[in-house]
Amino acid sequence: MKRLSYIAPHKAGVVCGMVAAGVSVVILFPLSILMAVISAISGADGGVAVTFGFSLFSITLAPLFYGITTYIFALIAAWMYNLVAQKTGGIAYRTEQEQEQNV
Repeated sequence: MKRLSYIAPHKAGVVCGMVAAGVSVVILFPLSILMAVISAISGADGGVAVTFGFSLFSITLAPLFYGITTYIFALIAAWMYNLVAQKTGGIAYRTEQEQEQNV
């Protein structure tokens, strides 16, 4: 049995923040394009400009916002885990060697 007794808070925050920013781009980019197309098809006056502005926000600022907030929360979570792991010994886990499969 092995124990996870320490998580580097900054490293955990960076990894989680980058993943959150990447996922938000993957989700928000197609969504913002879809919103712009729907707005253009509907023909609402001024709606395209508002939708384009929101789309621009979604593509640029939202991933930055999600990345920074996720970094902060992951940093706090790793720090709290380290405090708890000092008292409890951390999470116990077991690893096994993979067997090669000949196909």
